[in-house]
Amino acid sequence: MWNRRLVAAELHGKRLNEIYRRLIREYTGDGLVTLWTYATALSALIEELSADELAECQEIADIWNRETPPKEIQQKCVTLVYDHLENDS
Repeated sequence: MWNRRLVAAELHGKRLNEIYRRLIREYTGDGLVTLWTYATALSALIEELSADELAECQEIADIWNRETPPKEIQQKCVTLVYDHLENDS
């Protein structure tokens, strides 16, 4: 199920990656830095987006939920799931 956060991560991946890398550099705590930092980076990206950008992300999420996302997005999702399954075995 697509939502505006997931779509924002896809459409604004470069910005998200920049925020994520900055937060990794700044992180000083112990524990699951990668998980915490990605969630925090995605929240920061959502806060940075304009109302129009957020509306576009929601509109695309609605479309992708009714239809299918573009092939490159589908391929990326399949690759991520496959890599995750391979690493867990």
